[in-house]
Amino acid sequence: MTPLIFILIVLLYLGASFYLAAKICRALKRRPRWVRITVWVVVLLLDFGYFTMRLLPDGCLTAKQVLYILSATWMAMVLYGSVVTLMLDIVRYFAMTHGQGKIYHTPRQMVVAGLATLLILGIGNINAKTPEVVHYEVDSDKLESGESLRIVLVSDLHLGFAIGKRDVEKLVSIINRQKPDVTLIAGDLIDGDIAPVVEWDLGRDIENIKSPMGVYAVLGNHEYIGDDQKAEAYLRSIGGLTVLRDEVVDTGRVRIIGRDDVTHRRKYGEERKALAEMMGNEEKLSIVIDHQPIAIDEVEKAGVDMMVSGHTHAGQVWPMRMFTSQIFEVDYGQACFGRSVAIVTSGFGTWGPRVRLGSDAEVVVITVKGKHK
Repeated sequence: MTPLIFILIVLLYLGASFYLAAKICRALKRRPRWVRITVWVVVLLLDFGYFTMRLLPDGCLTAKQVLYILSATWMAMVLYGSVVTLMLDIVRYFAMTHGQGKIYHTPRQMVVAGLATLLILGIGNINAKTPEVVHYEVDSDKLESGESLRIVLVSDLHLGFAIGKRDVEKLVSIINRQKPDVTLIAGDLIDGDIAPVVEWDLGRDIENIKSPMGVYAVLGNHEYIGDDQKAEAYLRSIGGLTVLRDEVVDTGRVRIIGRDDVTHRRKYGEERKALAEMMGNEEKLSIVIDHQPIAIDEVEKAGVDMMVSGHTHAGQVWPMRMFTSQIFEVDYGQACFGRSVAIVTSGFGTWGPRVRLGSDAEVVVITVKGKHK
């Protein structure tokens, strides 16, 4: 995300938040002035709660967790609360232009808007905590006819203040029920702040994944948001988990190439290793793990059989998919580019609010089947 896009998103969010606060205060205009002032103070604290949280020392994990959850929940309330309130404004406008006279905001109207918003968020929260198993099939002439390879792909768990041990236990249980040959984790295992992950050892149950050919992970942009070196050290401490940073593993049946996230270039000014340098034996099935679904043209030119990615969350909440579908050539699902196949997952966890609307939490199962050459 470029700095300009980030600034525009922040300005849009603050505008929606102030619009919502102004409507609440308008409905409370007959209440004492201190009530309206309190509303503005609370809104400002929630708007900047995420940034305030990052300024607190690591020793204040509970306070940071409370600030994170409150500010993340408020973020979702701003999105859908402003939409619901805007719809009420449109209804008011049409009523006034059709002879109903001036209709004022009332506390009752704002309560109705608030309840509607909470209902939407409740549905989104249930959806976010109810992952699906999504299946894809890929044919390959690099496997013998009748041979198959079962791959489980997960991404974007975002371990931290909102997603913890129980979620990892659920993930591991789902993966093991799929009986994978190999498991691939396409980045953003950690949400950004490494302190709660290390202090509460949130990812340790990943050791319980049963995957005969191994479990392989790459770093995502959120590992870099925190401290990529500490994040890598923690992930490498998890038994059975292999972290690949522009590295290749040959399992015998398949070559797995783990690319470092492009955030490495932005943070350190160093280009990641060219894919062509890591390809090696083109007779063997090759799979690239790249957190962000970019550089697909490089994947195709290098003759890679399959690229798996995450990052986009398929928008996570409506209407964000409108933007991810424009930013990425493939922002969700399966697509073919010449001999190459790209598969992008919407991810298992969430960033910010524990809400999904217009997308699903998922674990992906890819079955690669051999065919006649």
